Amino acid sequence: TYKDPTPVNYKQGVVPMKGISSNAQYNLITTNRNYSSPSVLCFGDSLLQGGGWLTGLQSVMDIHTAYNYGIGGAGYIRQSDNGSTFMTEVNNAVAGMSDDEKNNVDLILVGGSLNDWIIGETADQLKTAVNAFISAVKTNFPNGKIYGFMPCGSMARTVKSFTNTQAVKECYIANGCGWIDWFE
Repeated sequence: TYKDPTPVNYKQGVVPMKGISSNAQYNLITTNRNYSSPSVLCFGDSLLQGGGWLTGLQSVMDIHTAYNYGIGGAGYIRQSDNGSTFMTEVNNAVAGMSDDEKNNVDLILVGGSLNDWIIGETADQLKTAVNAFISAVKTNFPNGKIYGFMPCGSMARTVKSFTNTQAVKECYIANGCGWIDWFE
């Protein structure tokens, strides 16, 4: 019998089963999915809206499926012109993707947020928002490896921008996520 309600993780290639003696057994399965080509989910601000950054990534990386929920002007705290934040993007993805799509996301890229630098929030307020965002992403996309990144170069020359970048980076690392450091 299938060991219900355990969700099947097709990426691992096994289905948990119970034998006659109630001992756990794992039966190998096959799938038509090529897991060397990841499914990528993106959240962020104008770095990701419209797909330009993601299109560039797709040109150098074999991506199975790409989902882009970036909204220009959004941030972890700052609202875009239509009132969206990064948490809104998570909610949009949850509503717009099937359970299979959510479970099959391999890589989650979060780009931003320069927008949070300009609204006067403290690093502690930003950390609270980032931690809540990461928790929501982990809950809804349990199989995806999360990587965050922020703008680089001349945009990050002020003390506040450096402080906020470090605050966001610390949250990602503390939550077991990856960080793409454009400064290094």
